[in-house]
Amino acid sequence: MSDQYLDERGVQKLLEALKPHIEGAGGGGGVGSVSPITNNLLAAIAKGEYVPAEALGTDLFLNTPGLDTFYRYIGPRVSGGTPVRAITKADYMALSDLEKDADVLYILTDTTRRYPTSLNLMSWEDISKISADGTFKNYFKVGDTKRIYLNGRFYSDGPTYSNVPLDLLVVGIDHNQEMESPGEHRVHWLAGTLNGTNVCLTPDPTNYSTEAGTGGAIQPTTDIVSWKTSSMFKTVLNNTNNSFMSLLPEDLSAVMKSVLKSTYREDKKTMEFVESYVSLLSMGELVGDVTPTWNETLTQQTYEFFKNKTAVDLAWRAKYLASIDILTNSTKTYWLRTSYSNSLSWYSVNPEGTFSSLSQRRSYAIRPLVFT
Repeated sequence: MSDQYLDERGVQKLLEALKPHIEGAGGGGGVGSVSPITNNLLAAIAKGEYVPAEALGTDLFLNTPGLDTFYRYIGPRVSGGTPVRAITKADYMALSDLEKDADVLYILTDTTRRYPTSLNLMSWEDISKISADGTFKNYFKVGDTKRIYLNGRFYSDGPTYSNVPLDLLVVGIDHNQEMESPGEHRVHWLAGTLNGTNVCLTPDPTNYSTEAGTGGAIQPTTDIVSWKTSSMFKTVLNNTNNSFMSLLPEDLSAVMKSVLKSTYREDKKTMEFVESYVSLLSMGELVGDVTPTWNETLTQQTYEFFKNKTAVDLAWRAKYLASIDILTNSTKTYWLRTSYSNSLSWYSVNPEGTFSSLSQRRSYAIRPLVFT
């Protein structure tokens, strides 16, 4: 038998792996079941046969973790990589004979819409739906990631990104909802990580850490600005041309939602809420228990991803806060949106994960937040 297919022993191993996820066979099953996976189906796959809807049966059902296991286990072994498609019976019956005969393995699902357990298998359109209806947390959790690819020129004198991978990290689900998205559900994503490593983006690498650049500065002038009126917020993050937002894939940009992020006004004493599609982290959202900017604790909450950590532990800071540039792998300082009491200074995170207050005119890296 070709090694493109599972032999009988492989089928048995797959059944054993899936048993905890199968309803009607003494397994876990449960809410979110996706149907059907039967011995007949697996036997047909093992022989390399086309699997029509009639072979699927209705007695055993996989829950969503089981379906994900099935995809990962069997997908590469079916017909040398035959596409696996979950489809309702009604949608299958509506296919043309040509479509039914195509080299596709159809998995017939029940009538309730189900989602895979990997965010990478989800479209942004579907993510937007379960973000908006508040069911995202039923399928995914804080700490999960979704891979995107950056494309375009970042700032006028900055680097050009060409299919650069970046993992968006879920740092909060309905985070600080009463303040930031009252009456609406939101998922908060940090950009981010890459294969488990904290990464950042450097808008103006040529002038990094100097006052000569403008692309990576909070504000390139000595004007006293609030976050809302700063060059970083208006131009580097949210502009339509050469901004971070312009690097994002269109399907993500199409479903992004705004939240109300609090920050100091120009007086550096009172807070205001700024409607934001893209923002930066604040100190309060990273380490609310030790932030010196006490006003932030009145309107902000520490992100769930950063909670229950020992914020004074340097090893913790190095693991969760330190970051490297996504293009060069070099350690970088990145900005926060928290301004210092000195009106021309803002907080940043150093390469080792500690904090500093630095001149707003200096050019550093960023780790933006986006919202769906």
